Amino acid sequence: MPKNNFTSVFLFVVAVGAVTRLGVVWFYAGAFDAPQLPDEAQYWNMAQSIADGQGLQDELGYRASRMPLYPALLAPFAKLTNGLAFALALQAVLSALACGFTALLAWRIAPEPIRVLAAVIAGLLVALDPFLIYFCRLLLTESLFVCALCALLAVSWPVTEKESRCGPWRWLVSGVLCGLCVYLRPSALGLVVGWWGFVLFRRRFDKTALLGVCGWALMLLLMLSPWAARNKSVTGEWVWLTTRLGISLYDGVHPQATGASNLGDIKSTGQHELAWNREFKTKAWQHIRTEPGRIIRLAGHKFARTWNLWPNAEGYRSVWIKVTLGTWTALILLAAAWGTKTMRVAPVVIMGLLLPAIYFTLLHMLFVGSVRYRLPAMPMIAVLSAVGIASLLKRPSRTRTNTRNATHS
Repeated sequence: MPKNNFTSVFLFVVAVGAVTRLGVVWFYAGAFDAPQLPDEAQYWNMAQSIADGQGLQDELGYRASRMPLYPALLAPFAKLTNGLAFALALQAVLSALACGFTALLAWRIAPEPIRVLAAVIAGLLVALDPFLIYFCRLLLTESLFVCALCALLAVSWPVTEKESRCGPWRWLVSGVLCGLCVYLRPSALGLVVGWWGFVLFRRRFDKTALLGVCGWALMLLLMLSPWAARNKSVTGEWVWLTTRLGISLYDGVHPQATGASNLGDIKSTGQHELAWNREFKTKAWQHIRTEPGRIIRLAGHKFARTWNLWPNAEGYRSVWIKVTLGTWTALILLAAAWGTKTMRVAPVVIMGLLLPAIYFTLLHMLFVGSVRYRLPAMPMIAVLSAVGIASLLKRPSRTRTNTRNATHS
């Protein structure tokens, strides 16, 4: 496929994604007086803290409870009139790039006869995904993290192929994208390391892969070092990610846990940030060790919440929402199953595409489960769906061609 032709596909699906995402931001514009969800309010308060010159800190005064990239991106808008709406508009435009990177990933992976069609379909599936569109109007990291993860896989996929010749720039850009993913979501660290393992496995641990992955690890260490050093100065310890692991884990396993989050009811104040983290971490692991049966049952509930066909929130369970979103999700998953069958001759490729889904599913069977936590995996599932749909659409044309050939012979 000529490069300029793919550029047209990229721009087209990004434009569609930008329209849908800006549309939902505009539709909810009247609700932008203040953030609605607790996590949204916390991110916005942290952005205001940066804008006020007080540095990154949350409502408890803790300085390392969130990764800094997202609040820093919001900070320039925190003092503007209608700053929240402007921030969400920028988020909508940036997140639309995920549509283009998904199309690029499909173009790299799909079989030659359906490559172009699969790329267009994959990009449009992400552009029109109602869950991804809706979350663009929320001040949460999901939208930008989805974009960063799609960029990472699309850019770094060629380095997974032993026969491809990739210059240093591709390894370098991929390493930067690994760092951006972690700076947006600390839980991405495990997925990034898993991706490194996939690269090594697919390239059979050759010298190039070993050097490249070591380079990525060094780059990530260097990128996180300023953050860790800053945390050392404000908390007294080297904190490479955040001090939120303890309360997040406790939220998923405490005695009243249902699989949903209720951090608002279990937060405690008056402790030093590091002690706060350690206390909740200790309590969480105590429950895991002493109540394994309950934790396993909870894991099943969290799995169901993460892969529910429609939202779990009570306010989004009308019949219309269930039918619309349930049908969309079911069709995407069914098409992905067909795409997996179509690509069964390339099981390693399928494994790479499903890696985010497997990782986040397992992670949130321990932590709290929610539809929002599967969102980063959906563009890769959309690639499989696009392959499945494209193979079905191409089948009639192949049948007609075979029929014509048989008639003329």
